[in-house]
Amino acid sequence: MFPSQKTTMELNVDWMALERHAWAKFHPKVAALQSMVDVQKLLADAPPVGSPSSHFYANLAEFLLTYRAPKTAGADERETYIQLVERFQASGTLDTGTAMASLAALRGLAEGPA
Repeated sequence: MFPSQKTTMELNVDWMALERHAWAKFHPKVAALQSMVDVQKLLADAPPVGSPSSHFYANLAEFLLTYRAPKTAGADERETYIQLVERFQASGTLDTGTAMASLAALRGLAEGPA
């Protein structure tokens, strides 16, 4: 191995650091969403597929289709979706029935498997 080459483990550590940084930049954007117009603007600015933050945008888009957390969403993402649903319900963007079903599913996932 050449001295400048990184091991798979080092590459994984680097990727995880990039993802943490991407989440730190993405989370406040989602936390600021107040309407579907805001969501559309955020998703329109999504980074290219394959970048460290692209799956956060893809997960958000998938979440908004079903109001269920994508299987690849982590605990922090699910908590962020809970807060988003609560904001959308409070503003009337999301009807109570859909919000309650979504929250129940999200909280069930957040608590882990039974």
